[in-house]
Amino acid sequence: MGALMDLIARAMGWILRSLYDATLNYGLAIILFTVFIKLILIPLTLKQQRAMKQSQELQPLMEEIQRKYANNQEKMAMELQKLYTERKVNPMAGCLLLLIQLPLIYAMFFAVAQPVKFMYPEIQTPEVTQSIEAYAEYGTYKELYYIANERTDLINMNFIGLDLGQVPNFTLQAWATLIIPILSAFSTFLTSLYSMKQAKSKGQMNEQAEAMQRNMMIFMPLMILMISFKVPLGMSLYWFVSTLITFLLQLWTQSKINAEDKKKKVA
Repeated sequence: MGALMDLIARAMGWILRSLYDATLNYGLAIILFTVFIKLILIPLTLKQQRAMKQSQELQPLMEEIQRKYANNQEKMAMELQKLYTERKVNPMAGCLLLLIQLPLIYAMFFAVAQPVKFMYPEIQTPEVTQSIEAYAEYGTYKELYYIANERTDLINMNFIGLDLGQVPNFTLQAWATLIIPILSAFSTFLTSLYSMKQAKSKGQMNEQAEAMQRNMMIFMPLMILMISFKVPLGMSLYWFVSTLITFLLQLWTQSKINAEDKKKKVA
């Protein structure tokens, strides 16, 4: 992790710790933390959605130019640039805004996954570091395992009767631990399904893209479900809340953009 990313993750860790100190409930702190960060990102999300919508509206004209100048790449590039200029569209805007958001999302993930480093850096003594390394087999999540097993005094992992430091399993005694992983997988599926339906309804998806999206719609939830059975419930809770809020924001931003378009047409 680079110096800038490390700095952002430490800021995220400070926010998460402050929320935990205020609530004394790690599950609630994760939920509030995820909501807070997602709300901060709303302006960027709106700009990204608008930029993507503008590019999608130009797609038929772009395809026409590409067909017309298929044998003249230089002329094609000039005509495409002319189209962008006339319509005042920056084709890279959506990507740039996404790149700005990614470091924040990445840092938020590590703030949850590595609570000792980013929430409680003051306890990182050689003895603690050595104890954490005993859980090295769990990779990125070794600090969560360390706290769940050796430092329950630091963070109370109990959330609505679930131990967020526990790894889900299929034993009868731990059936309730399956709830959050299943919700994580379902929310991922729901988001993918909505995105595909939106693209299809606007004619923005060809057969090849639709087939790829359908495969992803099945693959991604299964992958999330598999990962959820290898990491503590705290990470699954974070993923579920993050995906759910992303989906709700997607609905809201889409309705807001559609309302803006209607106003422009009326005007």
